[in-house]
Amino acid sequence: VLDLSKTLVLVITKSGSTAETMSALVYFQTQLQQQLGDQWTDHLVALTDPQQGLLRKLVNDWQIRSLPVPPDVGGRF
Repeated sequence: VLDLSKTLVLVITKSGSTAETMSALVYFQTQLQQQLGDQWTDHLVALTDPQQGLLRKLVNDWQIRSLPVPPDVGGRF
């Protein structure tokens, strides 16, 4: 139903270890890549730890935009 060319996916997890969030990320990453090709990274933004965690690794590997969760903010806040 979504037109992914007009959609921005925001993934939020400080550690990158939240199973539901990461499984949704994998689903949307796959859909974006299949439908948008090389432009898929323009439609994905992450809000995560600025230095560590699985999502930070993916942000760096995929070279997607991200915003930091300050280190002194606990998970789920």
